[in-house]
Amino acid sequence: MTKPEGPRRHFIIPDLQVRPGVPLDHIDWIAEAIVHYKPDVIICLGDLWDFPSLSSHEEPGSAPLENKRYADDLAVGNAAFARLCSPIEAEMARIKKNKDRGWNPRKVFITGNHETRADRVADNNPKLIGTIGSDQCDIRDWERHQFLEVVEIDGFLYSHYFQSSHSSRPVGGTIVNKLTKIGASFVHGHVQGLDMGTKIMGSGKTCWF
Repeated sequence: MTKPEGPRRHFIIPDLQVRPGVPLDHIDWIAEAIVHYKPDVIICLGDLWDFPSLSSHEEPGSAPLENKRYADDLAVGNAAFARLCSPIEAEMARIKKNKDRGWNPRKVFITGNHETRADRVADNNPKLIGTIGSDQCDIRDWERHQFLEVVEIDGFLYSHYFQSSHSSRPVGGTIVNKLTKIGASFVHGHVQGLDMGTKIMGSGKTCWF
């Protein structure tokens, strides 16, 4: 297999928020695209597991939480991630077996605030430490990065979201405002929809979002 020359290619998976009862056909399409494009780096921006049973926006015992179970949320997320990874792993094994030029992408998982719901429960109830937590999200052999950790890859900064230096809230506002405050080319999840922009910095460098 001859890999095209040029810049390293990144494949970005935004917030999928998998939960029980939601169709997962799109997982197959994402895996198919990854196998087709064979990127150098695959980055999952977090919130693949939704964990509606652990929502802090609802009161314990309230109607919205009726019949929601942590075990079910965890299982469906683990199954979805395995469904995503299986075609990728099969293609990597096929290439290796055929002794073609290898494809061994860097695989990065950045924990989102929804996965962190499980850590918050354990922090608030220490007796549950070891029985509940984001480490139970089975990301197989992917790199695991913690919530709000910033990962630099090929000059781009990746995080679930970028936290304001003066508050716990995400950097918001316009694209130009985000680029000014973050000061580098970046990609984040957390926000629904696609937004893009550029800004020429004082150094003459162009930053991208």
